[in-house]
Amino acid sequence: MDENTVTSQERDELRERVAELLAEHDPATTDRLDFLRARFDAGLAWVHYPVGLGGLGLARKAQAVVDAALADAGAPHNDPRRNGIGLGMAAPTILAVGTEEQKRRFLRPLWTGEEIWCQLFSEPGAGSDLAALATRAVRDGDDWVVNGQKVWTSSAHNARWAILIARTDPDVPKHRGLTYFVCDMTAPGVEVRPLRQITGEAEFNEVFLTDVRIPDAHRLGGVGEGWRVAQTTLMNERVAIGGNVAPRESGMLGRVVETWRTRPELRTAELHERLLRLWVEQEAFRLAGIRLHQQLAAGSPGPEGLGDETRLRAARTSTVESGTRPAGRGGLALRRLVVAQTGAGRLHRPGSGLPLSAGQGQLHRGRHFGGAAQHRRRAGARASRRAQGGQGRRVEGPAPMSTPDLLYSGIEADLRATVRDVFADRGLPASLVSGMDSEPAYDTALWRTLAADLGLAGLPVPEHLGGQGATWRETALVLEELGRAVAPVPFFGSAVLTTSVLLNADTGAEPVSALLRRLATGEVTATLAVPLSTAPHADFPTSVKAEARLLDGTVTTVADASVADVLVVPAVTADGPALFAVDTSAGVDVDEVTSFDLTRRVADVRLRQAPAHELARGIAATDALARGLRTAAGLLASEQLGVAQWCLDTTVEYVRQRHQFGRPVGSFQALKHRLADVWLELVAARAAARYAAEVLGAPDAFGSGSDVEVAVAVAQSYCSSVAVHAAEERSSYTVASA
Repeated sequence: MDENTVTSQERDELRERVAELLAEHDPATTDRLDFLRARFDAGLAWVHYPVGLGGLGLARKAQAVVDAALADAGAPHNDPRRNGIGLGMAAPTILAVGTEEQKRRFLRPLWTGEEIWCQLFSEPGAGSDLAALATRAVRDGDDWVVNGQKVWTSSAHNARWAILIARTDPDVPKHRGLTYFVCDMTAPGVEVRPLRQITGEAEFNEVFLTDVRIPDAHRLGGVGEGWRVAQTTLMNERVAIGGNVAPRESGMLGRVVETWRTRPELRTAELHERLLRLWVEQEAFRLAGIRLHQQLAAGSPGPEGLGDETRLRAARTSTVESGTRPAGRGGLALRRLVVAQTGAGRLHRPGSGLPLSAGQGQLHRGRHFGGAAQHRRRAGARASRRAQGGQGRRVEGPAPMSTPDLLYSGIEADLRATVRDVFADRGLPASLVSGMDSEPAYDTALWRTLAADLGLAGLPVPEHLGGQGATWRETALVLEELGRAVAPVPFFGSAVLTTSVLLNADTGAEPVSALLRRLATGEVTATLAVPLSTAPHADFPTSVKAEARLLDGTVTTVADASVADVLVVPAVTADGPALFAVDTSAGVDVDEVTSFDLTRRVADVRLRQAPAHELARGIAATDALARGLRTAAGLLASEQLGVAQWCLDTTVEYVRQRHQFGRPVGSFQALKHRLADVWLELVAARAAARYAAEVLGAPDAFGSGSDVEVAVAVAQSYCSSVAVHAAEERSSYTVASA
């Protein structure tokens, strides 16, 4: 059984434990702090932690059972937003590398919120390069004496403890000379100064450490192992800050959208475009957050699972939405909407600030104000000022999610490996350039291998019609690999565009089922006779007329038409719209035209009294075409994802090998940041593409409650722009270097 699965027996036992806790500590009469301590001692704080440390050693997903039961009982929660750094970063680090004494001393008051934590990592000269920090720690008996300065520290003015990295050996390479400590923020020599932002608020601080003594018993990990320990913290930091999934249209964007809908006098075309872009971007990164939760729940977040992308994008989006970084008239118009919504003529930032590292999206490098007395702070732990409330969201780590499933299954991983091996055997995409000007334009041998030998042309086709009986999820994965290899095969036109239209028609009708069988087995190649630029919501085409099952008309820029054996043609009859199947051997002229994408040729198709077989008519024809176009648009996002991934991978490889001034050009910070931006976009693009494939693969994809319209629109809008950006970056790096 999957180690992350919660069995029915475990669910029942957890509910019994919650019932016992509630019976002994009635939330209505028990002091909030006493209840939280009792919950921790009962192992119901974070159930995936060990027994005796607030947990029961169960799967992380089991926490949802506890949270739901306590929420129903109106039990108080530990206000996780108040101690996010402690819960999300310090606690996992202490659990991973701390001694038993450290775990028992720190974890309980950390979880209950009795002791707030902050993070002393970033320095004025070491923001994005943490290993370059200058804060020193010198051994003095059983203590370490620390001197230095930290900056952009969230919650330092409230914190009782801090996780701190300092340099203990300046004579070794910078990554090896670091040691990790727990610092008492009330100790002599700790000075906290607020950093005022442009909004007038002071959500961040700078911290001065002057001869601060830290007992060696408060060292986490070995001396010189600070960098290794920090990796544990940083992984959990990204999850804790970037992994909180907000509802759709939440935060400032939701307010702006609501104002757009209710205040038509403020609308402009430029603002509409800008708002749509922000909406799509936020939705893509919201989906990335969901995927991050699922990766963590599966126990393998990996590089993609780290939540930098969501926290940084959230900060950037919040900045743009609030008008603090206006871009021309669109930004000013957006600010007008914000002011209209908040009713205030000032910059507005909802919620608490995001603790970003120096140089990573900071709104304002503020200065401290006031006298020395104001800067000094020697406060102990503060009791929570928040009243007892109902159980909130997950108190540590992400909430479990079962749908939508945005991860790759084991079967999909095997399918990816198979397809990738086929492309590698043919030297793709390296061998592609030499064959671009040759005839034929497509690799027919490769197409036969994919379509007939591997059966990929019939992945979504039911088994009784000769297909594999899979879903569009598996087809989307193949498209990713096709994009990554830029494979010159008519997969999109035949196995996606045409097949999706036929599957949305009456598959019980003989002409439809017969054609699906031939497509699924690779016997024939087909394409849909519509311009490649046709939008999913376009009107039914009228360029082809049908009379007595003979078709006349012209369709321009049809994808994959030059190798198609059969065309599925939308045509207008005397009785209305209809779909026809046309054999390209009779009455059809196909003339290739110049295309920017030489791996997907387009052609003008002329039909002159072409014999045809009717597939669908009337509303059945219009619905099949519309749904087929939407399906193809959503799945095309996966191919674009593959293209973008290849561009990023090859660019990173190039900048590692290319040297300038005696060092790899990839080591220059400006280049690293640009590629990091592409990586961030790719993470969100993958989530958006997977979501579209998941929705399209559902049996009721086009049912009344389906999210297919949004899923397809977001995936296509976002992934197309990411693919272009990744390609532009690759071109700029390689061409400029050459």
